[in-house]
Formats: sequence, structure tokens, C-alpha cells
Amino acid sequence: MDCYSCGNQITKENSSREHIINNSVGGNLVSSELLCKKCNSEFGDTIDAELSGQLAEISSLLGVNRDRGAAEPRIKMISSSGEIKEVGLKLKPYYKLRYKVKGKEVVLFETESKFAKLLKRKKEELSRKQEVFFVESSELPSKERFNILNRFTDENGNRKFGGRIFFRSIVKMCLNMYLFKGYDIQFCGEVIAFIKGSKEDNIHFYYFPNNYNIHELGPEEVSHIIHLRGDKQYRILYAYIELFNFENAIVVFNMDYNGPEIKETYSKDLLNNKELDKNITIRLTRQHFEDLHLISGSFLKSYTNRYQRVLDIIGNRQMNG
Repeated sequence: MDCYSCGNQITKENSSREHIINNSVGGNLVSSELLCKKCNSEFGDTIDAELSGQLAEISSLLGVNRDRGAAEPRIKMISSSGEIKEVGLKLKPYYKLRYKVKGKEVVLFETESKFAKLLKRKKEELSRKQEVFFVESSELPSKERFNILNRFTDENGNRKFGGRIFFRSIVKMCLNMYLFKGYDIQFCGEVIAFIKGSKEDNIHFYYFPNNYNIHELGPEEVSHIIHLRGDKQYRILYAYIELFNFENAIVVFNMDYNGPEIKETYSKDLLNNKELDKNITIRLTRQHFEDLHLISGSFLKSYTNRYQRVLDIIGNRQMNG
């Protein structure tokens, strides 16, 4: 295979593990035949880092499984009064053990589940030394409203989602899935150009139809979905993607498609870490595709409601332990 970004042949020396859906948001499908090590690293440091910055904390708060070796997340949260707390997966608190040795403050700040016994032993050890003073505390969000604190959150707690760099990463996931399934790269020129940042015209469009359901969403379901469609009748190749069931979009691959009929869906239940069997229905004609920039303009209300649904699920899971 050749790297779809630079065109260089992928060899044993320059191969790399590319997650089809970013690992930071719970993707676990992997291929070593898509990107060379250099291109994978460049995308990881730029467009994938942007997507991770915006969405990874949602994945962590839901407790979504990631590949082994992924760092334990530490999420900063800020209250309306300005108090800052740090939590981990599923809003789980961290133990903090702070002590002073010869005037220098030392802080042990680790997860309760993995290091509680270690901290207990350290506490007992330090207590035998007169020159050491310690405070042990478990930091939990109180009943006061807390918002995630990062560079994508404004002073009112509002989150920023989207942007062209972010969209390039989403489009890359769709291309990854298409190639991972073994389909022909000859129809992907514009998609690759968009991912690399060399195509100015947009090929990513929010899509929240109000006259039909694309699929049935379970009451507590949180999932990722990529649906690939090669429509011979309308000569269109496209993908539909949902991340956490609120980042929903159509990605247009090719408007002069003459390949085989394709209708294939991948869906992952993030809370139960298993694949789902989804029946996807998308009712778009060629005329709809030519007007996608108009159709996608009224997404904000649906987007906000679906995002709030995920926040409610996070809250319910926290309250129920």
C-alpha cells in the first residue's frame, strides 16, 4: 500500500498504526496500511490534536475504553465561583497528598482506583517523620455547576466545537473507514486534498433532518457511526458520520461516481464497548447534495439538544455510581 497523503510506499520501516476513528474518542479499529509514520505523526500533531482537544474530555467523562497504554486523563473543571477541581474518568476524583520536606512542597496526585494503597503507605511513612506535614483530600465536584476548563471553553462555560481544522480530522475518519473496508482510492482525490488542507471548498456539512430519523437511538445509547454510501443512480459517493450522536455530518467524496453500489455501516456502542447493528436511512437525491450548504445551515438547535442529551447521560451515570 501507498500512504494516501504523500504517496510514498508504506514499508515495515515507515509503517504506523492509524486509528480509523481517533483513539482519543474511543476508536479501536486500527490499520497499518493507510498512512506512513511521518504523515500520521503530522496529522496527529495538528488536525487530530484539534479534534481531541474538543471531544476527548467527553469520551473520558463517559468512561469510554481506549487502547491500552493511553494516559489516564486529568480533566480540569471550574465552578461559577471560580473554584477549580480536577477529575478523571467518569468524573472520578483524584486523591491528593501534599506534604513538605525541608520547606519544599511535594504533591502526589494520582487516581484513587490505582494508587489508594500506595498513598496510604506513604502517609504512614511520612507521619513518622516530625518535619513532614501532610493533607490528604479527595476532590469532588460539588452541587455547584462546574464546566470543563480548557482552551475551547469561554468564561461563561460555553464550549467551542468545529472549525476547519477539526472538520479535516472528521473527514479523515470517513476516508480511513472507506479505505479500511477495501474500496477504491481513485474516487478520493478531493477528500484527500481537504484533509491535507489544500482544498478550499468545503465537503463537510452538518446534517440533522427534521422529517425522518436516520436511525433509532436507544434511550441511553452513545455511539459513533460511519455509514458509507456509493449511489450508482445519482452517481454520488459520500459518508455519513456521527460522533457521540451529536457531531452529525455528511462528507461528500465524489459527485461523479461510477463505482460499485456501496451501502455499509460501522457503529460502536461506546458505553458497552461493542459494535452495533444499525439500519441507516438517508433520503438525499442529487439535488439535495447540490444544496447541502443550505440544508446544513439550520443545525444549531438539533446539535445543541443532542449535545445536552450526552451531558445528561454523563450526569446520570455519575449520580448512579
